[in-house]
Amino acid sequence: MEQIDYSQDRGLDKKMVERLATGDFIKKGEDLFITGSTGTGKSFLASVLGQQACLLGYEVLYTNTAKLMSHLKMAKADAVHLKELSKIEKQDALILDDFGVIIQNYEYLFGPNSFYLPKAKIKTADGGGTIPDGFAIDIALRKWFLVEAELMHHSVWNHIAPQITKQILASQQDITRRTIVDLAVEQNKNDPSTKEKFDELNIAEINVRQVLGDILETDPIIGVPIDGITNDLKDWARTLKYKVKLWVVTKFVEFNNPQNIVFEFPEEFKPELDTEQEEEEQNENREINRYDVEISDLIAGNLLHVGDKLIMPYRPRNGQPKRYEATILADGSLSLFDQIFGSPSYAALAGIIDSGSTRQTVNGWTSWKTQAGKLLAELREQFLMLEPTDN
Repeated sequence: MEQIDYSQDRGLDKKMVERLATGDFIKKGEDLFITGSTGTGKSFLASVLGQQACLLGYEVLYTNTAKLMSHLKMAKADAVHLKELSKIEKQDALILDDFGVIIQNYEYLFGPNSFYLPKAKIKTADGGGTIPDGFAIDIALRKWFLVEAELMHHSVWNHIAPQITKQILASQQDITRRTIVDLAVEQNKNDPSTKEKFDELNIAEINVRQVLGDILETDPIIGVPIDGITNDLKDWARTLKYKVKLWVVTKFVEFNNPQNIVFEFPEEFKPELDTEQEEEEQNENREINRYDVEISDLIAGNLLHVGDKLIMPYRPRNGQPKRYEATILADGSLSLFDQIFGSPSYAALAGIIDSGSTRQTVNGWTSWKTQAGKLLAELREQFLMLEPTDN
C-alpha cells in the first residue's frame, strides 16, 4: 500500500483507496471498476488491493481477462466448464485485468510466431516493484519483449522514461527471468494456440524450458505500442543500449456513435521506430529499411520474375498437410485462389485459413518459398546487400 503514488496528475483519492483497503466492499459483495488511461497504474492498484485482501484473509484470484475467457472456452469444449466456474465461485474476490486491445492483437506487433504473457510484478535489485503491461516471446526469432503500452500525451521525462527504466533494471534480475520462463512453460501446457506455435517449429515439449531459458538469457527488446510518437520519445529511445521498437496503434471513434471503435494496427508488423534496424542501416550504409522491401523490389533486383511460382506448405494443428501455390504478378502482388493479394503475408493468411487453421496472422516472408526452395526473407536479405546502383 505504501508504494501507491498519490501525485496530483494521477487523480487518486487517498481516503477512498484506504477505505477499499479495509476489504469492506468484498464483504458486501460489491463490484469495483478501476478506469483510466493506459499507463496510469490501474493494474498496479488492482494488484495492491488484491494483495491487501489476501492479508485480510480473503481468497483472491487475479487473472487476465482474455486468458480467462480462452480458458473457459476450452473448458466448455471439454465439458468441464461448470467445474472451472465452480472454482471461480469459491473465490471471495475475482480481479479481471486487461480489457485492452494489445493483448488480443499482439501478433500484429510481435509477429505470428510470438505469444503473449500477461502482467507480472517484477523487482529491481533493491526491491522496487514494477508491472510492465506484459511480455512477448518470439520463439522463431529467439527474441523477447518488455511491453509497455503508452499514450502520446504522457510526458517522456516524467512518466515513460522513468517507468521503462525501472522495468529494464528489474528485467536484469535472475529471479525475473526465471519467473517469465515459468509463466511461459505454464502457458505452453495450458494454451493450445501457444503449444501450436512450439509444435510448428518442431520444438518438443521436453525442450520447451531450455529454449525459453536461452531466449531469456538475451537482452529484452523494449516494445512500446502508442497512439503517437513525439520527437523526444524517439530521441530518448535512441539513447538506450537496449533495442527499442515503437508501434503506432491508432484509435478511430465514429463521430455520432462513440460505441463504434476501430483500432488500426501496423501492416506487416512494421514499427514506426526500430533502433536495431537503424543501427544496421548505418553500419551497412543502407538506404532502404528491411520493412520497406516489397516483392516488386525483388523483381527489380532480378531476384524474382513475373510469372514465378511461390510455394507454401502448411499443416494446421490436427489437420492434413496442404501445399499452396501463388503466382507473382507484374506489380509484385500475388495471385492465389483467383484472388489478388497485395502482400505475401495476406496471401499466406488466405492459405492457412483455407487449411482450417484459426491463426489470425502469418509472416508471408518466412512462409513462401521459390521453387528452388529459397524463402522470400532470404531473397530480401540478398536484395539489401545489393549495391545502390543495382537497385
